[in-house]
Amino acid sequence: MTDNKKKWYKLDNVAKIIPSQTEGTDTRVMRLSCELKEDVDPDILQTAFDRSVSEYHYFNSVLRKGLFWYYLDESEEHYKVRREDTPVCAPLYFPGRRSLLYRVNYVGRRINLEMLHVLADGTGAFDFFRTIILHYLSIRV
Repeated sequence: MTDNKKKWYKLDNVAKIIPSQTEGTDTRVMRLSCELKEDVDPDILQTAFDRSVSEYHYFNSVLRKGLFWYYLDESEEHYKVRREDTPVCAPLYFPGRRSLLYRVNYVGRRINLEMLHVLADGTGAFDFFRTIILHYLSIRV
């Protein structure tokens, strides 16, 4: 018997204050980039991303405001990798909207990951990004 309940995750102490401070130009979004020797293939990048997010299912969450605190709610939304079309570190969290808290995009030879600090610190974001790049390169070869 399978359990169809959605999962939710508590925020750590630092992540609890980030949503209340996310406004204006201080978006609390971090960006990691990797430049390859050849142009990015969007189809391969999408496949690499899909494989990676299945390993890091926690990242496929949306930020919700509870009665007393914020929390992460599991999302069934499927992210589509796209060509870079937003300013660097543009906002990812919009109160009241159920939007994913990361974006993966590409331009030319560069792959970018932007993530709200609520999801992970720099090390966690780097591990996720490294997994995407490793999957991309293993498929590309």
